[in-house]
Amino acid sequence: MPISFTCSMPSSSSSHTSAPVEFGRQEYDYEGPSQFCFCGLKAPRIMSWSEKNHGRRLFGCPIYDPMNKERQCKFFVWYDQDFSFRAEEVISWLHNNKIELETDLDDARERIKALRNVLKRYEEKGEQQIEALEKKVNDLQMLATMTMVYAAKLEKWKKCGQISLVVAVFLALLLAFFLFRSWVLLVDGNKGFKRLGN
Repeated sequence: MPISFTCSMPSSSSSHTSAPVEFGRQEYDYEGPSQFCFCGLKAPRIMSWSEKNHGRRLFGCPIYDPMNKERQCKFFVWYDQDFSFRAEEVISWLHNNKIELETDLDDARERIKALRNVLKRYEEKGEQQIEALEKKVNDLQMLATMTMVYAAKLEKWKKCGQISLVVAVFLALLLAFFLFRSWVLLVDGNKGFKRLGN
């Protein structure tokens, strides 16, 4: 990740100015003689992404830390010559477009992540609804089975009830017949007694 710091930049007229510089990756294998910073370390070739020097390469201190005041070696030598205005314009445009695309990509990733979370919630809710519907279907199937069983039992009871009614009527008629016969015999017996009494 590029870091930004302020360092002294020698110009062609040997005057020094101070400007914020963003640095890209460090390259230690470069053509030409090795450069050494004020710390005595080999200076890597790095790329500046400052507003004025997009893509321009330079040599800088490898252990420079803008957060640590004791490690502020200000060694700074340009490797590339100044770019033409047109080159600076194109490089700046490309760099800005790259930043915009990276921002858009980050936004798209965040939106995709949010949509995945929403989809996951809907899937979980859908699974819960499916489970609830399956339970209702199972309950209805059980109720239908029980209804069929009770309907069969009721039909059986109806048949048994009809048979019982026929048997009860038959027995009632039989009982009535025997009662009537007994009464007839009783009446005939009384007549016989009356005859005997006469």
